[in-house]
Amino acid sequence: LDNQFQIVDERTSSAMLDQIVTTWMRNHTEFLTAYTHPESQDTMQYVQVKWKAALLSMAGSFIHQAKDMELTPDMLRDLADETQNEQDLLHFGIDIYRDYQNALSYQAAIDFEDLIRLAYRALQMDAGYLQRLRERWPYILEDEAQDSSSLQEKILGLLCGDEGNWVRVGDPNQAIFETFTTADPKYLLEFLRREDVQAFDLPNSGRSTRSIM
Repeated sequence: LDNQFQIVDERTSSAMLDQIVTTWMRNHTEFLTAYTHPESQDTMQYVQVKWKAALLSMAGSFIHQAKDMELTPDMLRDLADETQNEQDLLHFGIDIYRDYQNALSYQAAIDFEDLIRLAYRALQMDAGYLQRLRERWPYILEDEAQDSSSLQEKILGLLCGDEGNWVRVGDPNQAIFETFTTADPKYLLEFLRREDVQAFDLPNSGRSTRSIM
């Protein structure tokens, strides 16, 4: 990173993405026409408003997921070429992701997803730093573990190491973030099935009483 790097907040990130999607729509009118029902062609201006909301949502999800999977735009482009994948939506996502990362680079900036991604890379690249953190935190307690993402789980796994103690507390039935973030309760469920993990049920709730129920 540049020594003078900045972290863009969610509002700035959304504004950048909005501008990029708007430009992409202007340059790919054939995409909107091809995927719009013929009866709606007469109201294309109205349809474009709905298309923009849909494309913004898809672009945001695509970028978040790609970063959680540690995939760069170039890596995704190579994979698409290698598998000869011609899906329009895939190429839309790659194009937007590339332009978004270029916009961040131009400002010497990173977003919140980059913070997680780069933190993981730092732990991978600096064994001495990782060891100091392991010695500092011999016990790790992760609350709301059903909302962990792939990268978050990898970071905690590295910090814990083979000798550490990792306690994960969560309830897959309370996983409410997976629809709009990279969180997924499957990571906790897979963790519980590991042979080196002791699983315990917590039958009593500290948040509920008979009167509340």
